[in-house]
Amino acid sequence: MRKYKFSENIRINYKDKFAILASEESRSWIKVSKECLDILKKFLELEYNHDEIIDSFEQEQDKQYFGMLLDKLLEIKVLKDKGDLNNNRMMSLDWFVTKRCNLTCSHCCVDALDSVRQDLLDTEDMLKIVDKIADIGLESITITGGEPLIRKDIWEIISYLRSKFNGKLGIMTNSLLINKDNIKHLKKFFDDISISIDGVDEESCSIIRGNNVYSRVIEKIQYLKSEGVENISVSAILPNNPIITDEFEKLNKRLGTKPMIRYFSYSGRAAKNHNTILKNMNQYLKKRNMGESDIINWARYIPYNKKEVLPGNCGACIENITVDVDGTLYPCNSLVSSKYGLGNLLEIADLKEYLIGLNVNRNKGYKNLRKLKNCSNEHCNSCNVKAFCWSCPAECEDLLQNKELFMKRCEQVRNKLTDVVWGE
Repeated sequence: MRKYKFSENIRINYKDKFAILASEESRSWIKVSKECLDILKKFLELEYNHDEIIDSFEQEQDKQYFGMLLDKLLEIKVLKDKGDLNNNRMMSLDWFVTKRCNLTCSHCCVDALDSVRQDLLDTEDMLKIVDKIADIGLESITITGGEPLIRKDIWEIISYLRSKFNGKLGIMTNSLLINKDNIKHLKKFFDDISISIDGVDEESCSIIRGNNVYSRVIEKIQYLKSEGVENISVSAILPNNPIITDEFEKLNKRLGTKPMIRYFSYSGRAAKNHNTILKNMNQYLKKRNMGESDIINWARYIPYNKKEVLPGNCGACIENITVDVDGTLYPCNSLVSSKYGLGNLLEIADLKEYLIGLNVNRNKGYKNLRKLKNCSNEHCNSCNVKAFCWSCPAECEDLLQNKELFMKRCEQVRNKLTDVVWGE
């Protein structure tokens, strides 16, 4: 007979006599009475099976209600069968193959090192990592850094990876090291190329990436297109203005590339350079007769009706995973911190089994991830809309480093979200 347990990927919020149960996996939620939730928790604690739960009620209407409630909670993946193992299927993996870079961008969230440093892992260890990641059923792998093309052995590594992995393979690059000698490898091995530009002209690009970068990146994109490379995305952190956003869209249309506007991270060099970047962006906007603004527009978090309210859907350790330059596993490429380390890949015999076995009792990094997803910090603990506030836990982690920015965002989002979620 079926017994149940709460899914790991749920978030619970309380207000007055009610509770909200939100599923990260299904992105669905339900409001129930706190009394009803307490009864359910007691049944699960006692390990009652389905029939024992229903038979615990005397009134037929209570039996029917709780039966329908159990069905709904199973449907939206708040509950699952007690015997179910972690059914996470890693679909994508980001691999930081180096921390070295030929640029020193002011916003670099990985705080990339200069190009003359030595990589932590040699070719032999990198090939060992390939052996471990290639057979866990991934659909896509993204090679990133630093600047991946700075490694002298990069094509030996990628060639070996391609011999073992038939899924989608992408690379994130600043493009400046692309040339006639490696273009054939890029075309042969990669399904898509993501290039960072961080601007719509030389001046805006220089705020993040330095002087005389924009035109060189444009030239590299045009070179790739002339060589028949079609699947190119161009990413940017931009001054927060709709005109700039429109210009970026038009730039990509002219280039025949896909635009990707990135979130401003507050980790790495971005944390210490935030004020300078903001100042320079606003000087740029002012020079172009545009109004000054914050780097991020929090209004995108504010829904206007219940249909727009969705629980966070972070795929970290559910669908995606990250390997750092030393072989350490992390939940995602935005949570590369010792706090969230899941173990070193070079020390793991069977990666697939290891990932299936991840749980809060065995792995400190995974436990910290769950706490982060549940907003278990001093600012959010008592919040009754925290299940919906952060679609990306890494963003919460970022802003926790800057209390002023954190509280500013909270003030703009919390009240409106409360009205929509808990209102009649």
